[in-house]
Amino acid sequence: MTIRLSVVCSMIVLLFACKKENDTAPPPSSTEKVAVEFNVSNFLTEVTPIDGKNGRKAAASSATNKDASLDGLTDLYYYVGNGTVIKSGHQTSDSPDFGTFRDSLLPGDYYVYVSAAPQPIPEHPVGAFPEIFYKGTTLVVTAETPDTISLVLARRVGLLELNITDAQPSDSIRVTCSYEYASFDEYRIMPMGYRTTPMPITARSTTQFSEFILTVSYLTITIEYLDRVSHTFKSKNLSAKVENNNKTTITGKLYPDAPDSPQSQFNIKVDRTWGDSPTNINF
Repeated sequence: MTIRLSVVCSMIVLLFACKKENDTAPPPSSTEKVAVEFNVSNFLTEVTPIDGKNGRKAAASSATNKDASLDGLTDLYYYVGNGTVIKSGHQTSDSPDFGTFRDSLLPGDYYVYVSAAPQPIPEHPVGAFPEIFYKGTTLVVTAETPDTISLVLARRVGLLELNITDAQPSDSIRVTCSYEYASFDEYRIMPMGYRTTPMPITARSTTQFSEFILTVSYLTITIEYLDRVSHTFKSKNLSAKVENNNKTTITGKLYPDAPDSPQSQFNIKVDRTWGDSPTNINF
């Protein structure tokens, strides 16, 4: 009798254990997508001072529910990849969700990058690039991935400003620079190549020339001008480095005070007031 009772008890314990195991929820499937949201609102708060005559305007109050800091920006580009680009998106300022990208991704490792500009970003511009902002980051998607991920974007260009203090409206002056990048690849992640011909620097006034520069290399700035005495064209070359989120200002006189006096030297100043770490600024 004791033996039979032991067998029955053992069977009951085994059946209970099997039932408990069957009631346990199965592990999450690795093919189940996870909802993610990337937010670039509060975009331009600390770096607006680099704004010049050719820069984006400071944020204005918005009558809509959009983040006012995005005022002045017109285009956002979004890409996700894991070796190859698997998803992409492009928002314009008339989008009701401008500044927010919603997606769903399978668990795994990804690279996410977003860029922004106050106009569409051309891959191969004829003139200068617009003011470009950019962020690339790695992302490990799991079931615990936060619903909203805030992206920290940085200004990808520097501002070059040339001031010729003795220029007159009647003078003929042309300014160009060499060794500026020629293209911003289709995934908006890095500049490539150099221009084969010098790029014009736009005259913003009689005395000031400026442009955003997509480069971390030294530039050669060439000033071609009509000499007031000989009425022949002459040129002057300057060398300067333009860094991300910095403003490089070159100031000097082009014309001598007297026919036999030399040209004054041009002074170069780099203004880094837009952040201690130009490539990683928390907006």
